[in-house]
Amino acid sequence: MRTRNIPAIILLTLTLFPLHAPAAGDATKEKERVIAQARKLIDKESAGPSDLQQAAALLEGIRARFPEDVRIPIYLAKAHYLMADPEQDIDQEYPYYEKVGRYAAEAIAINPHRAEGHYWHGLFLLKKAQKVGGLQAFFIVKEGIRELQTVRNIMPGYDHGGASRVLGLLYCRAPEWTPFGNIDKCIQLAEESIRIAPDHPLNRLYLADAYKKRGDKEAAIREYLAILPKTGILPEEQRWDYVQGITGKLQSLNQPAAESK
Repeated sequence: MRTRNIPAIILLTLTLFPLHAPAAGDATKEKERVIAQARKLIDKESAGPSDLQQAAALLEGIRARFPEDVRIPIYLAKAHYLMADPEQDIDQEYPYYEKVGRYAAEAIAINPHRAEGHYWHGLFLLKKAQKVGGLQAFFIVKEGIRELQTVRNIMPGYDHGGASRVLGLLYCRAPEWTPFGNIDKCIQLAEESIRIAPDHPLNRLYLADAYKKRGDKEAAIREYLAILPKTGILPEEQRWDYVQGITGKLQSLNQPAAESK
C-alpha cells in the first residue's frame, strides 16, 4: 500500500525542513571557532602563502552570515597585506593591497572606533600613493598619515607599535624636498615604536637606519647590535636575512663583523 511510504516521506521532510532552526548559540560557536582558526594561521611566525590563503577562505566562508562582526574584515585585510610580496614589482603586488583597502574600509564602516581598520587602510593608502605617483600621491599620503595618526591615538600598541613604526619610516624615506621628508620626525617616531615594543626587531632596525642616515654612527651601531639578540623570535629564513643585513650595515660603519655576532 502507498501508506507504507508515509514514514519515509515524513523523515525526508524533517531532514530537508527541520522543525527547529540551528540555535543562535551554535552559530556563534562556529563563528568563533573559524575566526580563531583563521587568526592562528595568520599570526603564525612562519605563515606562508598557503596558510594565509586558507585563513582568507575560512573567513570568506562566514563573512556573509556575520556582516556585523568587524573582526572578519580586519583579519582579511591583514591576511591579504601579508600575501603581498614586497620584493615584487608594485604592479604585481598591488591587487592584494586593493583587497586590503576594501576590507579595511568595510571594517571602518562597521565600527569606526576600531583602530585596526584605520591601520590597514592607512597602509593601503601609502601603497596606493606609491602606485599612483605624481601630485595625486601627495594627497593620498596625507590621508594615509591621518589614518595612522588615528591608530596612534586609539591603539598605539597595535602591530607592535606599527603606526609609529610606519610613520617613522615614511618620514625617513621621503625625499627632503617633500613635506614628508623629516629625519627628526622619523627618529622621534622610531624611538616611540621602541618604547611601545622594544623587542620587535623592525622597530630597532628602522631606528638604527635613521640614526645612520642622520650621521649618528655610535647610536646606529648601538641599535644594530641590540637587534641581533632579538632576531630569535623570527622564522629561521627571515632571521638569517636579518643577521646578514645587519652585519653588512655594521661593516659599512667600520664595526668589525666579529663584534657584531
